[in-house]
Amino acid sequence: MNLRRMFLGLLLIVATQVHAAPFAYITSEVDGTVSVIDTATNVVVTTIPVGRFPLGVAVNAAGTRAYIGNYADNSISVIDTATNTVIDLISVSPNLVQGIAVSQDGSRVYAAGGELGIVSVIDTATDTVIATIPVGRAPRSVAVNPAGTRVYVGNSTDNDHGGFTVIDATNNAAATRTPLRKPAKSIAPPTITPMKATAISPEMRETALLTAEPIPLWAGSTA
Repeated sequence: MNLRRMFLGLLLIVATQVHAAPFAYITSEVDGTVSVIDTATNVVVTTIPVGRFPLGVAVNAAGTRAYIGNYADNSISVIDTATNTVIDLISVSPNLVQGIAVSQDGSRVYAAGGELGIVSVIDTATDTVIATIPVGRAPRSVAVNPAGTRVYVGNSTDNDHGGFTVIDATNNAAATRTPLRKPAKSIAPPTITPMKATAISPEMRETALLTAEPIPLWAGSTA
């Protein structure tokens, strides 16, 4: 069972997929590329070279831009989905990007860097970093609520366990930090009222409920 979980975890790390109709974008950390799949035919239509060790990928709501987090290059590749070409390369050094998310209005990109415990905030109008926010240790996932007022960051290690940090997007400050019993590996964006998201540790099957107005909640086992 442990071997199976490790194998599934490896697959999730090697291939990350998001959609921008009618295409899906899948990163490959091995060869530093993004495969573009036509979702109508499930056929790879092109392969786009990006930076080294691409992990995170996110597409804006308009479906016009795909943002690729290049872990080993401390950068984000910006793909024009109309032409499926890289049109910009944003330096976020020293951020080793793992998780990446775009605000609903497309004006901000949030990049979580695993080792340094920071989140880079990018203004998409200029493709420049406008803020660097300290968060908990080992942030590997990030999500934005639909209103664009809160950013949720999953910390896979915080105080030797796990946790999540909530950023106030109106002033780019870490509003709260809440511990979990186990490391948080991924975060789903809030989609319902009251705004809720789930921080998940797949290996340990631990979940925590996040709300738009953050309140401390301990993770409970889903076993």
